[in-house]
Amino acid sequence: MEQAGYCAFISYRHVSPDSEIAKKLHTAIETYAIPASVQKQVGKKRLGKAFRDEEELPLSSDLGADIEAALDKSEWFIAVCSPRYLESHWCLREMEYFIEHKGRDRVLTVLVEGEPKDSFPEMIRFTELENGEKIESEPLAANVRADSVAKSLQKLKKEKLRIFAPMLDISFDDLRQRAKLRRRRITAIATAAAAVVVAGVSIFLGFNHMRNEALKREAAYQAELAEERQKLADEQHRFAVYNEIGEMLERSDTLYTQNDRVAGAKTLLEALDVSGQNENARRDEIMARLKKMMYLTPFAPMSVFNNLNVSMYDIVPSPDGSRAIGVENRNRLAMIDFTTNEILYKVDGGGQLVVHNEFSPDGSRFLANYGTHFVIWRRSSELPREKRVGPGDLQCVFLEGLRHPPASGLGSVLYRFAQRRVGKTDLYAWGASGLVFGRCEPVYPQYRKKP
Repeated sequence: MEQAGYCAFISYRHVSPDSEIAKKLHTAIETYAIPASVQKQVGKKRLGKAFRDEEELPLSSDLGADIEAALDKSEWFIAVCSPRYLESHWCLREMEYFIEHKGRDRVLTVLVEGEPKDSFPEMIRFTELENGEKIESEPLAANVRADSVAKSLQKLKKEKLRIFAPMLDISFDDLRQRAKLRRRRITAIATAAAAVVVAGVSIFLGFNHMRNEALKREAAYQAELAEERQKLADEQHRFAVYNEIGEMLERSDTLYTQNDRVAGAKTLLEALDVSGQNENARRDEIMARLKKMMYLTPFAPMSVFNNLNVSMYDIVPSPDGSRAIGVENRNRLAMIDFTTNEILYKVDGGGQLVVHNEFSPDGSRFLANYGTHFVIWRRSSELPREKRVGPGDLQCVFLEGLRHPPASGLGSVLYRFAQRRVGKTDLYAWGASGLVFGRCEPVYPQYRKKP
């Protein structure tokens, strides 16, 4: 066993395709030439040697001194993972030993088959917090899953950089871009060499052509790199706009709960302006809140009147708004007090259906139209006093001067009446024959009650 250290310890099952992937990875590690720009950072040109045990450990033995020594001398632990890896006691023991001595952060994985939850050991899938709670945190993995060994080996040519990047302490994207640039430079050099061989005496022209081609490729690479950076900048800008609008929406929600709708609407309009300048980002959310903010509700329920399941309709408020009259069961009037939400009293006009009901303009009387006649009540002490007016009775102080032909059935089509004071009480009433007018004095003596 060599005493020098290893850059990585490769742990795998000695079955296909795990063994083929492990062998190819071993070769790739030891033959990989670190890009010149990275060599200055890491201080070396090669990754170094890797340890790969070529024999399966027997079931009856421990890890052994050689394996433990190799694990102790290895900087990184690379596990070639598949569902088969979890079935190997010794593979799991190798990983456990390395984590105990070097830490979980220096464990890398290559996913050959299966899903991560079915291929990665729990010791690298979960992290245990100080309170004992475990949270899932999958390790960095190179994905070489494919439907054949050949395709997996082909994918490893690109995916190996995901393993090499943390070993060199640089990002995967940076290492990939440097590798791409190096391949282009190698291609340019090869093209130039071929041109020199073919051109022969045209060395100068060939060199100039090579230089131009290299510059073009470099320019194309820089353009591609600039495009990727622009895409990243655009994505960051969209994210910033999304958060900016989100803060405005939260501020408008706060103003809405504080009933400051003017300031809330102003905030939403500012958010709408930002959205319009950025491809209408979150416009639907802004418009929904703006619609809600602009919806006015000037009235709110003050009280609820319980009529004990008795139907009531045609509720008419008094002129001063303190009372109202409504029709119960179509043949009875009820006086409601708005201050107490109670029924003060009820009056019955003889069992006939009420067609229309209304207060007088001064609120001292109220009227019920029963089709063939109407009844007027006015308050006397605490109870109303009934005044019935029809073809046979015009002695109502309030409407005895109504100029309406008795034969037509007074009140049969009465819709509305009004009152005003001009020395005496005058009355206006609307009926089928149009507007009629009356003064509070008898004009039909033949219908007057005898003393």
